[in-house]
Amino acid sequence: MATSVPILDSISERGPQIFAGTGLLLMLLGAYMAGANTLSCSGTSDGVDCRLQVTRILGLATVERRDIPDVVAVEVRRSADSGSDTVNDTLYVIARGNLEVAALGGGASGPFASQVDELLKGRSTAPVQVADSTWIVAGACAGLGLVLFAFGAIAWRSEAQ
Repeated sequence: MATSVPILDSISERGPQIFAGTGLLLMLLGAYMAGANTLSCSGTSDGVDCRLQVTRILGLATVERRDIPDVVAVEVRRSADSGSDTVNDTLYVIARGNLEVAALGGGASGPFASQVDELLKGRSTAPVQVADSTWIVAGACAGLGLVLFAFGAIAWRSEAQ
């Protein structure tokens, strides 16, 4: 007859609670992540000024607000993950004094860089703004958390009966 390992028995007895607790934590993480990274640029008499704003907690809390005055260039840098086919585009805003700010990632980087470049060259005067939303990833995280929580709660309840 196989002997029982106490720690494994304890984990298997607590399985439903572990699933429910993990689900709650994932739902909280999803609620925290939900928001957007917003970059807005406008032409001024001195040149182009930009503002980066990062919101979290269902879009209600601003966790970072950064003014980037005297923008002289924008650049999209592409990086590839080793061992995968994933390519990441990141928009860098470059201000006077070689200050580089990684502002946005994803597919919106290229078109937005072109719009800011038009501002820098004086061909456009209209302010431009783009937001990189984190709601999809946050929703997926919260959805997985809900499934784990429901699974754990159902198993816990059926175990108690």
